[in-house]
Amino acid sequence: MKLLKEKYSMRCDMGTCQNIAEFEVDLGGNKRHNLHICRSCFDELYGEMSKVVTPKSPANMVKAAEDRRREWRK
Repeated sequence: MKLLKEKYSMRCDMGTCQNIAEFEVDLGGNKRHNLHICRSCFDELYGEMSKVVTPKSPANMVKAAEDRRREWRK
């Protein structure tokens, strides 16, 4: 799956949105099954996804790795 800039003037595929798509989500199959999405729908989708998937900060990842190493050595 890849996020690409939309090359052509396509309508947004999200619900009843009538905006012009700025992004294309390449699903890795047939080109006509790709998702075309405008900036406002993209921002709204990103906001909803961030409520479910929260990236860990790099400092926490390093600390967790160090803790695992210490536990492994014991």
